Amino acid sequence: MRQYKETGAVLDFTQGLDIRLLDDADIADINEMRLRNIHFAWDNTKEDLTQHFRAYAEKALHKPHGRLGTVYVLTNYNSTMEENLSRISILFDMGYDPYVMVYDKPHAPKEIRHLQRWCNNKIIFKTVPRFEDYAP
Repeated sequence: MRQYKETGAVLDFTQGLDIRLLDDADIADINEMRLRNIHFAWDNTKEDLTQHFRAYAEKALHKPHGRLGTVYVLTNYNSTMEENLSRISILFDMGYDPYVMVYDKPHAPKEIRHLQRWCNNKIIFKTVPRFEDYAP
């Protein structure tokens, strides 16, 4: 992190950083970087990462595109629709930009593909805040 910071380059962390590994020193380094965007991932529904995302939200200074960063949300892999919607809601409410990734998309249920379109199309997402109200 310190090496990235010292370059002075504008950075775009497009690979999902592991929020579980960030400590206060890492967040302080990130705060001193010139960022275009930062991405995290929340793939495993069996692991509640809410506290990690909350800790970053409390200490982060960067808000690319007005949000804390993008969080890839893996769906269709050991997750229920309720778990998917919960992660999306938690992240959005904290100030992150959730981005649905679909595992095995060609074989995914239609509802999962609709979830991806609803969440990832920010015009739809901001206009229809509840997936239950979305009519594809």
